[in-house]
Amino acid sequence: MRVGPGEYTTPEGQKAEAQSFFLIAVERLAPEVLKALAEEVYPCYQGEDMRYVPDSLRAALDAWMQKFHIKADWILEQALDTMSLWRQYPPVLKWEPLEWGIIALGPAEWYPVPKEEQRLIFHSDGWHIDIETRGQARDRLMSEFKAYLEEYLNYVEAIAGGRGWTRTFEKRGRSARGKPDLHFEWLVRHQVQGWTCERIAEEYGGEDQWLDPASVWQGIRETAELIGLRLRTLPKGRKRKG
Repeated sequence: MRVGPGEYTTPEGQKAEAQSFFLIAVERLAPEVLKALAEEVYPCYQGEDMRYVPDSLRAALDAWMQKFHIKADWILEQALDTMSLWRQYPPVLKWEPLEWGIIALGPAEWYPVPKEEQRLIFHSDGWHIDIETRGQARDRLMSEFKAYLEEYLNYVEAIAGGRGWTRTFEKRGRSARGKPDLHFEWLVRHQVQGWTCERIAEEYGGEDQWLDPASVWQGIRETAELIGLRLRTLPKGRKRKG
């Protein structure tokens, strides 16, 4: 799956996009996370944001994040944004399951190619109707446009690259059962719900599609690194390859 909507992005934008995939997977697979936020943390919330978090709220948030092994600054920020939405619109607290507030992680980004530079203008002499048939004109004009289009795409790509944008990371992996976000699901199962890689392999594999637990672990580890989340510590006496 492509971790980002376009061909190019910034490292920060790519990370934020991946974090949003994880949060959506948490919302869908582990409703207990937001339920606990509402029941155990929200009573301490008085409208604070990241600029000031009082000790009582900080302690409640830390306990909540540790409970589900999701301790990270960006999770904290998303939790505060979610509780802010709940405070503004109390009826959403009655939704089942609960949902995150607007997921808008990462810094605001400037667009690398302003509209005046990305504008596509194709010029041609057009159809020489006195010496060309309709079919000949169509073939020639299409050939001219395709050549111009390739030059244009290379031009825009060079501008974006020169301004620090990189090609969007494409996370490769199995997409069993038509799920392109599979590795994010695995991470939620392991990190939040404590599933072993063996259980994940069993649940997401099947008789017709065997899944290696080592491959599961690799997908989990790479996804956690991508979103900036420290993996939970495995019980003593158990070792994971890789």
